[in-house]
Amino acid sequence: MSNVFVFSFSEQGIEAIVNLSAIDEEYVLAKMGDKRLPQSVSSIISMMTVRAQFNQQRRMEVWLLKLNDDFTEDELLAIADEDPQQIADMARMGEVVYQCNTENRVIT
Repeated sequence: MSNVFVFSFSEQGIEAIVNLSAIDEEYVLAKMGDKRLPQSVSSIISMMTVRAQFNQQRRMEVWLLKLNDDFTEDELLAIADEDPQQIADMARMGEVVYQCNTENRVIT
């Protein structure tokens, strides 16, 4: 099985890593149980994209990447703390959602 993650980062580092598969599952379960709905996957991606567009001076990037179940959100965040460039390179193997006129910049 696999999980889909959204990554948001700039030259200054990783801003967010969100497991969209977990969010989608929570959304479906809440909807079925007539409970308060969490944010949907599309709203999370939209918010991250709008934030990137309105902060162009930070030259942010937003990427989607499917990873196997071996990776958790907490593990990816821990790797990002140690080596943000490794996470940026990994994210760039996925599908770009938003990229501010730059290619493969170094993340510090």
